Amino acid sequence: IRPQIRPQIRPQIRPHVRHTNFNPPPSITLHCTSQTRHYQTSPNLNLVPLSHHYITTTIKNNIKPNDLVIDATCGNGGDTLAIIKAIESSSVSNVNFLALDVQPTATSKCMGIIRRSKSRSDWCRVSLRSHYPLIVEGDMGVGERLLAAVYNLGYLPNDGGGGRTDNVGERVMTDVKTSLNSIAEALGEVRVNGVVVVTSYPGSNRDEHFMVASLMECVSKLSSKEGWFDSVVRPRKDVVLERMGRRRRFV
Repeated sequence: IRPQIRPQIRPQIRPHVRHTNFNPPPSITLHCTSQTRHYQTSPNLNLVPLSHHYITTTIKNNIKPNDLVIDATCGNGGDTLAIIKAIESSSVSNVNFLALDVQPTATSKCMGIIRRSKSRSDWCRVSLRSHYPLIVEGDMGVGERLLAAVYNLGYLPNDGGGGRTDNVGERVMTDVKTSLNSIAEALGEVRVNGVVVVTSYPGSNRDEHFMVASLMECVSKLSSKEGWFDSVVRPRKDVVLERMGRRRRFV
């Protein structure tokens, strides 16, 4: 039996086509827009909506009079807006909100968001300073407790120049040591049923991301028994900082 010889099929060579003015149909554009909106607002796909879910759920379920909520890195004001809406929807009085950032552009944006939200200025404060120390004299009144603190580490996005810059022209970013100290302070101050939410990005600051993740992974396995902060959290923070220093010395 002779094998069947198949004819050789030459691939069809198409001329190079340059798409200069390609306009997708409205259906495709609408589909892409809806998918982008879904990604930006879905807690299952994006870390920012997930952090908003944690912070707003805690506020709505556990907020009480004389509670304090802190946005330690207000940035463009996305976390601030979510917190303000959650506080206003709870209808609880005598609640204070504090927003912090080291960049004047960020604090001005945050103040604009507060004004546009028509919130009462007596319980919303914006301070141009670092997030460590997290709470300074005058931030907490007598009997006040920290209900929630939210961190969005890295740099200020969508700022025209690609991020916050200092006088030298370099991008201003959150510092590893400052962030760890501030988070440890928040963990020591937060009350029962409170929350500390931290969002970090390995692409913007790799050292900070992994150091913060190491600290939070340790803290997440602890109970709220008395003395756990002084015996575990503070030593763990010092160990993380020491490892970071040894790593930098050998690089």
